Amino acid sequence: MNKKIYVIAQHDGKGISPITHELLAFAGKVATLQSLCVELVLVGNTLFSLASDLADKGIVVNLLDVADDNRIYKQALGAFFGRHEFAWICTAHTAQGMDFSPGLAVKLAAAHVSGVKDVEAENGALNFLRAMENGKKLAWVSPLTQRVVLSIQPGAFKPQKLDISTEGALTVHHIKNLPVTAGDVSSDSCKAWKKIRFKGVKKTPSDMKGLSQASVVLAVGNGIGSQENLDIVYKLARLFHKCAVGGSRIVCDSGLLSHGRQVGITGAVVAPSLYMACGISGAFQHLAGMDQSEFVVSINRDPTAPMMNMADVCIVEDLNTFLPICLAILSGEKNGNGIE
Repeated sequence: MNKKIYVIAQHDGKGISPITHELLAFAGKVATLQSLCVELVLVGNTLFSLASDLADKGIVVNLLDVADDNRIYKQALGAFFGRHEFAWICTAHTAQGMDFSPGLAVKLAAAHVSGVKDVEAENGALNFLRAMENGKKLAWVSPLTQRVVLSIQPGAFKPQKLDISTEGALTVHHIKNLPVTAGDVSSDSCKAWKKIRFKGVKKTPSDMKGLSQASVVLAVGNGIGSQENLDIVYKLARLFHKCAVGGSRIVCDSGLLSHGRQVGITGAVVAPSLYMACGISGAFQHLAGMDQSEFVVSINRDPTAPMMNMADVCIVEDLNTFLPICLAILSGEKNGNGIE
């Protein structure tokens, strides 16, 4: 039996998300290191057309057709992978992927390595690079189990063009009689399993496409303080080509920015040429969404903030002081704010 690495596709029902192409790139690297076959797994109810299109592009696709659109990934994938003695299972380190991958690993008695940034082969075994201690350190880890669930850090692997000259294939697996209860969620009060039913996906308005395609991202954190300071950031953004304004989760939760402009694991993943962090301390969830940026400037009063460790240029200053000066210099106001 050929050893395989499976990629769990992230999709919206109409097309696969860009992160899936990054997962395929990662899987291709692992396949080269260990002579594995790469296969894609789609979970859903009305995805035959999408699965067929992917197979036509040279991908070996497994479609898990879940009856009644009961898309409980852990149960569906557990039923599918439960029949495989050896499998590398590759998911995205996103809100969707992390919603089911740790539980899937427990269900399969598999190791789980999250936030994978790189992979290497050593003495026939695979080592995976991931962040430790809230992003302060990096460590190589090597799983010891035969089945392994991996969540791949967005932006860590560049997508590769599909080779349409290769022969794809499509296999449909009809997953029936899935339990509507989650066996690992209990209610002590009534001593009965809580029931989980898929009720659909509600999408929020998003500017994530603009963020992900921007060459320059000006991101604001809790240190921005007020709408007045945010207005200065918008004026600053107009001075750059292909620039977008984003923010940390706390700023989006406060209402200063829409949630569609959030940068991080639960928001947009960006990799611009320039990332300017304005008053962002640098929580791990945020750093994971921008750590592939080419050049990082951090402006913060706290020189020990985690973002300062990520930055190429650190500016220890209050935003109320720095932003007006920066805007005046870049806009050519030689005498503005006392600047010569």
